[in-house]
Amino acid sequence: MDTFGVPQIEMDWKLSHQDFTSLKQTMLIIAEALGELGMGRVQLKSWLLSDEEHWPEDSEWDFHHMGATRMSADPKTGVVDADCRVMEQKIST
Repeated sequence: MDTFGVPQIEMDWKLSHQDFTSLKQTMLIIAEALGELGMGRVQLKSWLLSDEEHWPEDSEWDFHHMGATRMSADPKTGVVDADCRVMEQKIST
């Protein structure tokens, strides 16, 4: 319970071997594609390139594992509307 007596969710979230291999493959594909397009270079962390599966204790990329998008009535200030539908926003290039 929180300070207002509202029950809190207890979550036991663990990363799996599939999570590790999926992350590694995804990052390698992105790095290769950006390099081939001449859009930049990606420097992957050594723990991700290791042959041994190892999740760092101090990872800061996993804080939003449940996902998050900004809700707004205006596509300039949010991603989804009040019904959680993605709003179209024209991007000028």
